[in-house]
Amino acid sequence: MHYVGKKMLTKKLSFTLEAYMRFANGLSEKQQHFIPTSFDYQFKKHFIGSVGFSHYNTHVYGSPAINNRPIPENHPWLLCTFNHQFGDLKLTNRVRNEF
Repeated sequence: MHYVGKKMLTKKLSFTLEAYMRFANGLSEKQQHFIPTSFDYQFKKHFIGSVGFSHYNTHVYGSPAINNRPIPENHPWLLCTFNHQFGDLKLTNRVRNEF
């Protein structure tokens, strides 16, 4: 399952909220959920810079379980996105650094 919401704050600045939920064995076991948020700024037509934060939680799942307790993680991050258009082909390159 996946949710993405983007709110434009100005013509170039936006706030993005995402939520992901991963399951194992169909939908019977929660595997992982994570919630990344970011402020995104469009510097140029083909270049966007983002500053964000992600919360992850990996659940206990599987038999035998990979881990015996939920594992929470929190990561601030920086992201640069470069978009290129070649006729009908759109190419996106991302460089991301998580701390």
